[in-house]
Amino acid sequence: MFDSYSSTVVMFVNGKKVVLEDVQPEVTLLTFLRSIGLTGSKLGCGEGGCGACTVMLSHVDESGSIVHRAVNACLAPLASADSCAVTTVEGIGSTATGMHPVQERFSKFHGSQCGFCTPGIVMAMYTFLRNNPRPTARECEDAMDGNLCRCTGTWCGCMHAHEATRCVCVCVCVCVCVCVYCVLCVRCCCCGVCLLL
Repeated sequence: MFDSYSSTVVMFVNGKKVVLEDVQPEVTLLTFLRSIGLTGSKLGCGEGGCGACTVMLSHVDESGSIVHRAVNACLAPLASADSCAVTTVEGIGSTATGMHPVQERFSKFHGSQCGFCTPGIVMAMYTFLRNNPRPTARECEDAMDGNLCRCTGTWCGCMHAHEATRCVCVCVCVCVCVCVYCVLCVRCCCCGVCLLL
């Protein structure tokens, strides 16, 4: 059936080619990424329910089209990234190299409380926008179904997409608009939905 078997994994991580030999089947993509210093993706629930470990996995499908998927790196075996491009939150931007518009909007509109879940939420939105550059507000909200904020217990985002600039203005209107760690009210700046306190 198979003439040969290879335990070599070849992938690109944030644009850099990575070749790994003898990849063990129990090693997850998240474990690998954190071992090479890419610690933006977090281990939250370890069951694929919170989205703190979300990264973008890109590959070419049978038709030759590039497909981008938001993946829970805590569940994905490292070997599943073979022949793929992995993009982490560090790979889309930083304060040193310049932030991606999604990161910028999260920062500008106070879309983060403790920050633990933020990289996963950013990567889920980034991946969604790569596949759908002109979304509706409802599509943006639906794209966040796999991400939870541990400060509030939920992610109930109010997203507005600016079609002309293809960037996202994120106004986080979490169901509980109070950070339990600092009792600091987190009110968004533009839509007024969260002015319920």
